[in-house]
Amino acid sequence: MKDIFKEKEYTKVLLICALMAAGNLGVPNAYGLFYAPMSEIMNCGMGEVTMHMTVCLIVCAFATPLVVRKYRSIGMNRMIMIGSLMILLSGIVIGFSKNPMLNNIVAIIRGIGLSASCAVFITMVIGNWFYKAKGSITGFVMGFSGITGALLSPVIGASLEIFGFEITYIGSIVLQILCFMPAVLWLKEKPEDANMKPYGADDSKEDSSVKSHDYPFTMNSIVFMALALGVICLNMLPTIASHISAYVLNIGFSVTDAAMIVSVVMVANVLFKIVIGSLCDAIGVFKTIMLVLIVCGTSVLLMSMFTGSAIMLYIIAFFYGICYSACSVSFSLYVREVYGDENYGKAMSTFTMFGSISYSAVITIIGFLYDLSGSYRLPFTIIAFMAVISVLSFITAEKTVNKKA
Repeated sequence: MKDIFKEKEYTKVLLICALMAAGNLGVPNAYGLFYAPMSEIMNCGMGEVTMHMTVCLIVCAFATPLVVRKYRSIGMNRMIMIGSLMILLSGIVIGFSKNPMLNNIVAIIRGIGLSASCAVFITMVIGNWFYKAKGSITGFVMGFSGITGALLSPVIGASLEIFGFEITYIGSIVLQILCFMPAVLWLKEKPEDANMKPYGADDSKEDSSVKSHDYPFTMNSIVFMALALGVICLNMLPTIASHISAYVLNIGFSVTDAAMIVSVVMVANVLFKIVIGSLCDAIGVFKTIMLVLIVCGTSVLLMSMFTGSAIMLYIIAFFYGICYSACSVSFSLYVREVYGDENYGKAMSTFTMFGSISYSAVITIIGFLYDLSGSYRLPFTIIAFMAVISVLSFITAEKTVNKKA
């Protein structure tokens, strides 16, 4: 992968995709820090506060397949620009709003905006530009979302104390938009648009780091249904990150510990995305997904019954951070491996819709379960069980695909 950086155009594509990942995934990862102050300002429960994010992500989920199918008539760069403006305008309204219902309405606009700058574009561009080392490259790019979250979390925590909620929230929205601007201005969807060949195009087909089964994309197939269930359960795992600061406070630790735990998860996010991407190239995507699900599910289960020291909690939180690599790195690579390059955009956008609906719904469900019980033990236990269901679903898909082969 080192020789990629010797070519200016490959490097530019990597860095622009990395910034897109930071804006689309990294900055939102730190939004959990806003939930507590929003709850205080609006004098409402955590479930009501997180509802606007649920609405946003559900709208984004349904809009993403449409965006991926229709973006060529507008152009990818213009589509990202339109999405950025919608995110900015809706973010300003939410930042100054004191009404949960208004937030829920504006979240519709924000959801459409997020779909127009979706992570599917990132993996599509990577697939077009790079034929070799796709796992390592995807891990490197998606790792920037974790770097952003890790660096931004303590900054947001300090800014909330100094400047208050409104300025801090709007500042984070502006930062998110700035991450999208290089893609709007300079990103080429395909190397042919820059009079170049994809990285690794001169090598043989067998040298490709991600093999392809070219399995037919049909919604009534066992593979599709197994992967749909798998990604629904898989996307429940990162929802804990949005509540982890509140969880740390709930079990008796300090605000400082809560901020540090968020940073630990984000650092793990970065490291594991890079490691998991390389691991996909080394041992295969399917084995890597199994490993990630087992580690993450065990970490969530340990958190659900945690009674130890802060150091032990830091260790568990670190291994929990592996969940991000499952959603953004290994699963996207597995979809490409199963369905091939031609069907990847259609397949991935559809699975992204299922995953986003699951993620957005569970964020709010966790909030309501906490409001009802006063503890995160029950929702965390349920999510740990979902990791088991996800493992079984992926095993079913893999066996079916190999049987066809």
